[in-house]
Amino acid sequence: MLQYNKEYIIKPENIYQILQDAKPEWDKRKKLYQMKIRKDKPSSLVAENDSKTKIAFESVISNMVNGYMGGKAPVYLVDEIPTEEKQKILQKLFNKVFNKKDNDRKEYQLFIDYIRDYNDDSFFFYKIIQDYNDVSAGYGLFYENQNNEIVYANTDPLQSIAIYDFSTPVQKIGFLRHWVETNADGEKFDVVVLATDEYKYYFRNSKLEDTNFKEDEESREEVNWGCVPCIAIENPDGLSCFELSKSLISSYERVMKNSKNTFQYNDDAKLMVTGYEPKEDLVVEKRDKDDQIVYDETGEIVWIVNKKRQEEDARVLEAPVFYAGESGKIEWVEKNINDGALENYKKTLIDLIFMVSNCPNVNDLGFTNADNSSALEKKFFPLEQSVTYLDKAIRKELLAMWEAFTNRINLKKGTNYDFRNLKIKLQRNMPTDKKAETDRALSLRGLLCDESVINLLPDELDASSEIEKMKTQSEENLEANMEKIQSFGKDGADAQAIENNKEDQDANNQENASNDKQDASVSKDKEVK
Repeated sequence: MLQYNKEYIIKPENIYQILQDAKPEWDKRKKLYQMKIRKDKPSSLVAENDSKTKIAFESVISNMVNGYMGGKAPVYLVDEIPTEEKQKILQKLFNKVFNKKDNDRKEYQLFIDYIRDYNDDSFFFYKIIQDYNDVSAGYGLFYENQNNEIVYANTDPLQSIAIYDFSTPVQKIGFLRHWVETNADGEKFDVVVLATDEYKYYFRNSKLEDTNFKEDEESREEVNWGCVPCIAIENPDGLSCFELSKSLISSYERVMKNSKNTFQYNDDAKLMVTGYEPKEDLVVEKRDKDDQIVYDETGEIVWIVNKKRQEEDARVLEAPVFYAGESGKIEWVEKNINDGALENYKKTLIDLIFMVSNCPNVNDLGFTNADNSSALEKKFFPLEQSVTYLDKAIRKELLAMWEAFTNRINLKKGTNYDFRNLKIKLQRNMPTDKKAETDRALSLRGLLCDESVINLLPDELDASSEIEKMKTQSEENLEANMEKIQSFGKDGADAQAIENNKEDQDANNQENASNDKQDASVSKDKEVK
């Protein structure tokens, strides 16, 4: 952690000393980065030949911790406005009006969701987590671009560092970034960008390692966020997630290398023959073209391997049968390995590596037998404890960033959103039983509102959007049902009218038939008379 007075850091003559103070921190982070990727000169992650044995536990631990903590993006929810009674109490205690009635909760939520989608919030969050766990620090900065869009992005922790004051608790007073550029003439020089809560300063020197820095006053930018526009999370102990296991990893690699060498030695084992003498000598004097013995500078004879002896040994090895005499013996000279003890030792090292790093070993038998959420949570309990500080720190920094965004939108649009209504929930990315979680969420229907129930579901759903869709769907279904009812009523009336007309027609036909019958009877009576 770098600590200075605010007046000190903005002076060009002090920039070189600040860089010198930050250099040990950057060098340590670079070493941690090389430790993870194994790309430093003495070793590499992938061995070029069999003479090196590299087992990248660092990468395995890093992927597990980063995936667990940053695999799922945070959930941002805007709470309902407090009741009038609570607002009156808060106003009485703090003499300030909180959560004015004209605030639109859905509008504030839409503002947050839009900014997150524009900036790919999930990647930004994961990169901060990854940098913190791998090199002990994660940084990000935010600004407003030419299109008046709020932008936040990650910065390289190997080139960035936060600056704090001496207050209690310490407050962030600056954010420094440093890199090397090359001008048109091919000359390299240092570039330093320092952001405070008031301005963003640009400093340059004429060449590398030059102690004289000058400010480019024309490039100075005004900062209108009311704070230092950055997110900074630094491990208080300066440790990465795999650093404490480094010695154990080296021990495991050494054991694997020794085992490999032993097996290689046995593959190339030498044949020991007793009771047999070869015809040719193993070495002979070196001779020149004139068949004269060659001597070295000290006058000693130069000895070389006898080629005839090599040919003799080859013929012996290739022969299907070899006779060593009555007291002779033939056997391979090998190294004996206690496989059981060696495997137990390697397993112990693996257990210690994951235990010291607080990371669960997913290949462990106990982990693979965990068939429910409760058992899995117990396996991840040590890891959960190790990320507690990171959880609190990232939540605090994110809330401060969104406070700045909220103040900016309130100032520009005349709104009265209160960042205190914003709740940030950090999710854990681990195997879960979705059916069990879904059943639990549905069992709370009637006790909690629909929005809270949807937020409890394991699926990544936007509760407000889903409720709005349900409302629209219900209205559409109601309209469709009403149309069916009206259509059914109309069809029923028509059918009744047709039935009534049919009955009237039948009655008329019967009446006409009766009248015809009477007329016929009258006519017949007349004829008789």
